[in-house]
Amino acid sequence: MKIYKAYYTIKLFIPRWLQIYIRRLVLMEKRLKYKDVWPIDKRAAKPPKDWAGWPDGKKFALVLTHDIENSKGHANCKRLAELEESLGFRSSFNFVAKDYPVSAKLRQYLTDRGFEVAIHGLHHDKNPFRSKTIFQKQAVEINCSLKEWNAVGFRCPSMYHDLEMLHELNIEYDASTFDTDPFEPQPDGVTTIFPFKVSGNNQQKGYIELPYTLPQDFLLYVLMREKNIDIWKNKLDWIADNGGMALFITHPNYISFDENSHYEEYPVSYYIEFLEYIKSKYEGQYWHALPRDVSRYCASKTSESHPTNNDPCSLHTAAPCTQNLIPCTSNLKPCLIDPVNDPRWDLFVLNHPFGYICHLSGWKQILEESFPHMKGHYLAIVDSSDNNIRAALPVFEVRSLLAGNRLVSIPFATICDPLVSSDEDITKLLDAAIDLSNNLGTSRIEIRATASTHLNQDNRVDSVVYNKSHQLSLEPGPEELIKTFSKQVKRKLKKALNSGFERQLAKNEQELKEFYHLYVKTRKRLGLPPQPYILFKLLWEKFSPSNNLSLLMIRNKGQLVAGFIIYKFKDRCSWDYLASDVDFQHLHTNYFGLWEAIKLSCLEGYKIFDFGRTGISNEGLMGFKKLWGTTIIDLPQFYYPKNLCSDLSPADSSILYKLINKVSKIAPDSVFRLMGKILYRHLG
Repeated sequence: MKIYKAYYTIKLFIPRWLQIYIRRLVLMEKRLKYKDVWPIDKRAAKPPKDWAGWPDGKKFALVLTHDIENSKGHANCKRLAELEESLGFRSSFNFVAKDYPVSAKLRQYLTDRGFEVAIHGLHHDKNPFRSKTIFQKQAVEINCSLKEWNAVGFRCPSMYHDLEMLHELNIEYDASTFDTDPFEPQPDGVTTIFPFKVSGNNQQKGYIELPYTLPQDFLLYVLMREKNIDIWKNKLDWIADNGGMALFITHPNYISFDENSHYEEYPVSYYIEFLEYIKSKYEGQYWHALPRDVSRYCASKTSESHPTNNDPCSLHTAAPCTQNLIPCTSNLKPCLIDPVNDPRWDLFVLNHPFGYICHLSGWKQILEESFPHMKGHYLAIVDSSDNNIRAALPVFEVRSLLAGNRLVSIPFATICDPLVSSDEDITKLLDAAIDLSNNLGTSRIEIRATASTHLNQDNRVDSVVYNKSHQLSLEPGPEELIKTFSKQVKRKLKKALNSGFERQLAKNEQELKEFYHLYVKTRKRLGLPPQPYILFKLLWEKFSPSNNLSLLMIRNKGQLVAGFIIYKFKDRCSWDYLASDVDFQHLHTNYFGLWEAIKLSCLEGYKIFDFGRTGISNEGLMGFKKLWGTTIIDLPQFYYPKNLCSDLSPADSSILYKLINKVSKIAPDSVFRLMGKILYRHLG
């Protein structure tokens, strides 16, 4: 995890000045990394097919907007409007509906003088698109404010965006995207400096999307601490040369109208200089319009009932839906299926040599219910001759401001190979995954594989190995296995076996809660935020009745001193979660528990005991698992596009990872659990 990816995890727990300092450190790294696509991404200059141009043959369009994040910004609105009016400009003022009192008199003042008023979300805090249910609830209130304010436009705080969910709003336009801005929490740009149409479907009407195309003032002057307007001028000139839309965002709360500026402010003279530059260099060459004017112009040039790529405004294509796709017949071409409702799926997983518990339909249900930022898309090759699934690649759409939007196969799984049998299978499925990624707007694809080596043959991906798996063959049986253990393991097992420990298999959720309580304590001692309880609860409910999951509990005089969650599927057992009481470690409870788990796995007829995933930099844990006579196996992670691998590093090597580790150890329990909830809403 890089610094800039981990920042948002602990944002709630650090003072504002330190937030700014951390973000400045982040920008130093990102600015160099993205120098070829920011502030100008040349790909964004391509106009839509059959682009009709701007009204009256103008060279480009100029749109000014302001996002009012708090009451301080609200207080500066009238002054900013007067400044713009004196220079002959008008703009849109976008207010947060519920965070501070929005003056009806101010709104009336602005609209009376030719300015526009729009909605900047209900609250300026969390991502409203983190679940459809949350956004639908907010949409009701947003639509009420739109009606009350006679507004037609919306921009989401922090530039979060989900163009499909936005159909819930009664809007003519949205302005929550951008051509290029890799510094945003949701950094996936739309790569165009032109407005485009987001088409409706069924009873949903479409709307116009207006991406901002000039860097925001907060980025340039608060974070980057620029001392002139050169970046604004250069980007504007480039947009003008390419006939695009120069859509500008400023924040009145960051503008200083006085000589002395706060560390979160910049002098108003920069804005004045920029407006004067526009007038002096491009007088008569640009169409100066409000956002609603641009959206209505574009809407008049498109057809709602017959949208095509020939529209003057380009067309957004919604991501494919995985619902109601059964039966799926593809004549050996990949398609999307719904594993939860498709009776073929779990049987296919059971019969495939690489199939494991994480491939089952239940895993999809657990992840999507536990983590609203994840959605599974199951790509399958189905033989139309017999309607049987031949190969498959489950990928999960993971949306995160922390780690970026990506497709992952498969989150929170150690062994999760693509279910293929040939190079041809993986080529077709990777083609389909790339198309899906493009449709969903994700920046990368990560595929985790061990036994399936077919990815090694595809030159579109590259791999890194930051984790290992330690596997123990159970074929010899307990009596022979113990002879292969190191002297250290034998010695500590002897002591543990004489310490009065008792083995117990959990039978109910109350015992699961007991385990989780100790698990949280264990994670705190290690400085690792805990995964939320809902994950363990759903795993227990889904897999323990079928004996695909066991919770092994070690007790001393009735007290729980250690616990192990073991996955079981086909011929393999896998140890994935541990809880351990530090007060009993001198009696080697972990050695005792592992030995009991190994014996139980042998008794139940399993062939492999997997010690789980271990980071290569965790030398202590790597050494511990090696002592048991295990075979060490690489756990490669394959990435598309392949050049991503050159920028990656082990998760635990970043400065902020180490900071989180330290904070976790000293944070109050309530804060520590909250950190876990926040962190795991971004990981996968």
